Amino acid sequence: MSAAQITRKPRPTLGARFGWTMTSLVLLSGVVPLLAIASTEDSGRSGAWAVTSAIIVWSGFRLAMILGRGSATPFAFMFWLFCYIFMGIAPTIQIRTYDLSPTTAGVSPALDWITALLVGSSLIVFELGGVLAGIRRRRAEPASDRRLHGRPPGRARTFILAGAGLTVWIYYVGSLGIGSFFEARDARQDARAAIFADESLAAVVSSLAWVPLLVAAGGFFLLRQGRPAASRRGYLLLGLISMCAVLVVVNPVSGARFTSGTVLYAALVYGGGMGTRARTRTTFAVLLAGFLLVFPLADAFRRSLSPTVERQGFFTEYAGNSDYDGFWQIANSISYVGHYGPTWGRQLLGVVFFWVPRSIWPGKPVGTGVLLAEYRGYTFQNLSAPIWAEAVVNGGLVAALIVLLGLGYLIRAIDRRVPEALASGSVLAVAAATLPAYSIILLRGSLLAASGILIVMLASLWWLGERKNAPPSVIGLENPGTSDRSTRARSAA
Repeated sequence: MSAAQITRKPRPTLGARFGWTMTSLVLLSGVVPLLAIASTEDSGRSGAWAVTSAIIVWSGFRLAMILGRGSATPFAFMFWLFCYIFMGIAPTIQIRTYDLSPTTAGVSPALDWITALLVGSSLIVFELGGVLAGIRRRRAEPASDRRLHGRPPGRARTFILAGAGLTVWIYYVGSLGIGSFFEARDARQDARAAIFADESLAAVVSSLAWVPLLVAAGGFFLLRQGRPAASRRGYLLLGLISMCAVLVVVNPVSGARFTSGTVLYAALVYGGGMGTRARTRTTFAVLLAGFLLVFPLADAFRRSLSPTVERQGFFTEYAGNSDYDGFWQIANSISYVGHYGPTWGRQLLGVVFFWVPRSIWPGKPVGTGVLLAEYRGYTFQNLSAPIWAEAVVNGGLVAALIVLLGLGYLIRAIDRRVPEALASGSVLAVAAATLPAYSIILLRGSLLAASGILIVMLASLWWLGERKNAPPSVIGLENPGTSDRSTRARSAA
């Protein structure tokens, strides 16, 4: 019997769903875009802000639907959150004010329309990919519990993963000195560069120092289920120790905002942040508020531990802000392909072999963000390269649409398994706690810079799964909206 047959999730309370949906819809798709337009004077750069405003409205609608349902669909939430801010609000403000990201200055207004239309049409294709995934699901035969939810964490494998992660953690923290992790971010980067001359090696060691521990922490929290009280306390302590070790390497002081956000999001989910529909809504609402209100200020410790934080206004944070260069990097990718043609996968080859040091492969491709910066002659080259830009550079405009079609399919296919994975306590539950927030980094790019952590994370998740045919635990990290009746039904089954 499949999980779909033995588990009936009750519909969310109509009043709560309607209230959350309408409130979110009015704010995200109504108030925000209207205020964005009303509070900025149109500079006359181009009319493409109408398309990016439509992206705000549609992304806000999708976010409102997710908040209203209160269902655990974290990958879809993160995708639409990224589109809402980085492809919607930021370019709308910057186009209207003609105050672009200073790191991508000089982008021709002639590229505004094609860039906005590419992103807008790709979202339609993304939705089509989700529809196709839903059709395939309805036509497919009922899947087994193991195929649907994945393997439970193995006890021995969790300890081995934690031990391996702790070994690298000791080496990495010992090499840099624990004090460097609580200095300004630039000072920490300088300390790392002094120890590891090769940036590729430094990125791999840094990833191995915290990602396995983050995944192992999820394994320990899941292993608590169904154990005697003493064992539960032991596993809880091991999970907390693992998380504390992670927070030394990835902390809000010296850590990058996106990686710090990945860890904090995982902590929320491990703590039951998606245990009920109400908690899921609250978790998503906190994330949304954090990205809108806190993210622009969260890099305050880049250069000094005593920063002066000033906020002039909500929408002024997006004008002339280098954090929101993604839209303009897509424009630069279109310009690059117009001049040189696609690289036909060469950039992707560099992502696949990210782990190869440049001393061995001198001709290794640079990140797409760096490639576009060199093409435009920018002096500052640590730029983003959103998934759209990566696809365009590798295969042209059509490739971008194909990638978004596949991404829509993949996200819908994974998200439909997440609620029951959280309930059953499989490794997919740990993936739902660690991967969604990191997907923001993958969407923002460039992939070469983000691939090291992703590969280590996927390898850690693969290792964590039990190889025996033991069934997953019954409760796990809880399933939003699952009733006591369905829990008893799973226990009986």
